Formats: sequence, C-alpha cells, structure tokens
Amino acid sequence: TCLHGDLRANTPVRRGSCSRLDLPSNDLPLTRLGANTVFRFARGTRNLELTEGAILLQAPKGAGGARIRTAAITAAITGTTVMMEHHRGGESKFIVLEGKARVALAGSNEWKEVKAGEMVTAGPDQKKLSDPFEVDLSPLIASSLLVTDFATLPSLDLIRQPIRQQPQRTRGRTIP
Repeated sequence: TCLHGDLRANTPVRRGSCSRLDLPSNDLPLTRLGANTVFRFARGTRNLELTEGAILLQAPKGAGGARIRTAAITAAITGTTVMMEHHRGGESKFIVLEGKARVALAGSNEWKEVKAGEMVTAGPDQKKLSDPFEVDLSPLIASSLLVTDFATLPSLDLIRQPIRQQPQRTRGRTIP
C-alpha cells in the first residue's frame, strides 16, 4: 500500500503487520516506518511522535533537525541517522547509526549525548535514562528491514565509518 497525497499534521499514520513505508515529505527528514507503527507529526514543525513500532530517521547535515519522542524518550537530531523503537507499556530504544544526537527521558531537562554505534533505553516507569552503551552496528544494518527493504539509504557510507571504528569487543554483541 502506498501513501498518496499530503500527509496531514496530527493525523496518525498506522502501518500493518507486513508493511513498511518510506514516508514522502519535503518538510521532514528521510523517514522510514516499520510494520505495526503508529506515528504522527506536529504541524509546521519537525516534531515527531512515535506511539508504537519502529522508525528510522535521517536528517542530513544542513537540512535542519528534528525532534522525536516516545512516551519514555525525547531525542533531538540534526545531521545524523537514527533508529527508534517503542512499544506501549514497554521499553523505548534509541540507536544512533551515524553522527550524534541529544536524548533525554521524556519530561526531563537532563540531556545525554549519544554517538554513532551507541544506544540508550528507558522503560515506562524508569526515572532515569540508561547511560549510552555500544551496539554492534554491522549485523543491525545487515538485518534491519528499515534498511534492507528500501532503496539504498543515502547515509549508508556515513554509517559504515563507525562500523569500521567499532572496537572488536562490540562485534557480535546482541542488541538487548
């Protein structure tokens, strides 16, 4: 199924269990939605809300940034590529694939910097965001349908740089 016409602000976009979507927009960063994703954006902004599912965002350098939030995590991105996953009542995960981002527990003003190859998590009742920890990007990029089921990601060469720089101890580590 394809999305046609204008995507209206504050209108949820819901994807089925077998579908993924590369969201067409001149105003938003490159946005890819995973299966079973519920997502909305605020009119006139680059503020995105992920209610359920998984999303990949690429905000190229010089194209302006974006803010994405779940019930547990708020992230500010610019000049980077990230993935975020959230399930109602469950844990939120935020991964930086290339570049860096600022992340905070929802409703908090205590921001943490998350760099390429790092991830932070927060559960629904947590009072603190996890410290950033390393994630093996190589198998993630090779297996993620948000990368493999679409045209080549414009920032793929930028993502390969931190993959080459990741220490050997990270290789093969499973994402929690």
